[in-house]
Amino acid sequence: MNVKEAARSLGRPPSEVQALLHDLGVPVRSPEAPLDGPSLLRLSGLFLDRGRTPRTVLYLDAYNIYWVARHAYGAPPDFARIPELLEGEDLPWLARAFLPNNGRANGPETALRRMGFRVQAKAGKAREDGLKANFDVEIAVDAVDDLHRFRPRAVYLVSGDGDFTYLVRYLREAGCRVTVAAFSEGLARTLRDAADRVVVLDQYYIRPRPDGPIGQIRAYECWRMEGQTP
Repeated sequence: MNVKEAARSLGRPPSEVQALLHDLGVPVRSPEAPLDGPSLLRLSGLFLDRGRTPRTVLYLDAYNIYWVARHAYGAPPDFARIPELLEGEDLPWLARAFLPNNGRANGPETALRRMGFRVQAKAGKAREDGLKANFDVEIAVDAVDDLHRFRPRAVYLVSGDGDFTYLVRYLREAGCRVTVAAFSEGLARTLRDAADRVVVLDQYYIRPRPDGPIGQIRAYECWRMEGQTP
């Protein structure tokens, strides 16, 4: 999405949007230049603070995604790429992130806030592979509250936790189009089958190989289709 497209989605003049991006410290060379996900998320935040209703809401279960990435690929996830999932959705976007508080001044909580996420953090329990914190209740409560306050057209859940299956079904029955994004290794089958659409995040960590089927994972998306299993 570029400045012109963002302005059209927000119903504002391109010059105003470009000026707001400039105030945010986002360099814009031309109205046709593409904007990255965090820039669009921060721009959305300005309009949300002015009372605009979000059309798209994203919930990032940061601990779930972090844990799977570390164990499946041996590297932490690139949370800056998560807003890319919303490309093509109407602005403004609202993105909430939930994660354990590690007490560091410049830790992931600070980084997510700088990207434009609304962050909810709480103390986690220490374990061998880091802090553990369960946010099932917080995410579910916020999702139901946002549903009744904003009536979003699209909801994105970035988690593979099967405990969210009932929530996804509830949101769909309420009229939301629900996308689940997760790594294939940590994606519960019940959650996958409950969503309208599933985006597999492995594409960010697996390099395509021309000599094998792993190359097919690039830009891989599963779609819920009649008579087919994603």
